Amino acid sequence: LDLPDSRQIEAMLDLQFKNYQTNFDLSEQVSKLAGQSFADIERICLDAIKNAVMKRRKIVSETEFAAAVKHASKRMPARPHK
Repeated sequence: LDLPDSRQIEAMLDLQFKNYQTNFDLSEQVSKLAGQSFADIERICLDAIKNAVMKRRKIVSETEFAAAVKHASKRMPARPHK
C-alpha cells in the first residue's frame, strides 16, 4: 500500500479515536504523522490509548499521543515522502 495522504491520515485518526475522547485536536496531529504507514499510525494511536487506560484515564492526552509518536519515530527508520 502507498503511504496515506493527509486526508487519509485524518480519517484514520478519527476512526482510531471514535470511541475515545482526546483533550486535543486530532487534525493538528496530521502533519506529525506524514510518512508513516497505516499500520504505524494505528500502532501510535493504540499506544496512546493504552497509556491512558493504564493510567485509568478516560481521556487520551496530547502528551500521551506525542509520546507514542516519539516512541514510533525511534522504532522506525525515516521513510521518504512521496
